[in-house]
Amino acid sequence: FIVVEVLLVRNTSKAISFTPNKKILSSYKNIGFPLVIASMMGVAGKNIDKLLISTMMTPADFAIYSNGAIEVPLIGAITGAVMVVILADFTKLLNQGKIKETFELWKKAVEVTSSILIPIMFILLLNADWIIIAMYGEKYADSAIPFSIYLLLLPLRTMIFSSLITATGNTKLITKGALLFLVSNIVLSIVLIRVMGFTGPAIATVFTSYLLGVFYAYYIAKTNNIHFFQVFVIGKQFKYLIIGFFSLISSYYMSIFLIENSLVRLGVSNFSFMLLFFIGMVLVGKKQQYLELINILRKR
Repeated sequence: FIVVEVLLVRNTSKAISFTPNKKILSSYKNIGFPLVIASMMGVAGKNIDKLLISTMMTPADFAIYSNGAIEVPLIGAITGAVMVVILADFTKLLNQGKIKETFELWKKAVEVTSSILIPIMFILLLNADWIIIAMYGEKYADSAIPFSIYLLLLPLRTMIFSSLITATGNTKLITKGALLFLVSNIVLSIVLIRVMGFTGPAIATVFTSYLLGVFYAYYIAKTNNIHFFQVFVIGKQFKYLIIGFFSLISSYYMSIFLIENSLVRLGVSNFSFMLLFFIGMVLVGKKQQYLELINILRKR
């Protein structure tokens, strides 16, 4: 923090005045403070499942659960990068009253991130057992269960509703949503722990995360007088999800029944998944999406 502050002052002190502007500070306070509170409750909501496991179940159950109940760090880097880039465009378009253009950009952003994250989700699902065993050993193999459940959050993570809400300036709604997520996750996690054991809180976290997404999408759609599915754009993910699902099932069972050697099976299942997924993308006309991404990366 100290290093960052020194660099900021040193590189900006000659370019700007540091005279406080009460109007600007008040604006930032009204927008920023609810985001701080929401961030704190969001962190609590995402970790409450581990707290409940530790208090309601055995230390062994907690160890198995906490090793698997994680979101892949790469995901936040991808979605965060995309949404930070287009947040300024959202704000500009909304301030100009260009609702149609705003949500066309939103759908495009969701589709781009979906084309990356959904294949990653299915590849990680295909390799969940191998990943957990490689990281923690055979005795923690059951950690693959909460790990796989948490992966089901990836389609939702392509839709960063907070970016749209922040663009409107109504960040208090994000605080309300974070509170809804925290309370509903606590209640549902307690119920499902008693019914399902240590897999229950993972299911509760995924369910309440989607519930929060629906809450945000409903508000955004109502505020902008548009259809719900123009915001909760699951339709933009449908082809990726269907092709990914059938590619996963086909490659998994083909390798299980035809190959005995575990290492060969691992290689064949991953190769067959990628081949089937690519063929599926070509058949539904999504090949161009990946060619554009490859071209962008090549230019970078």
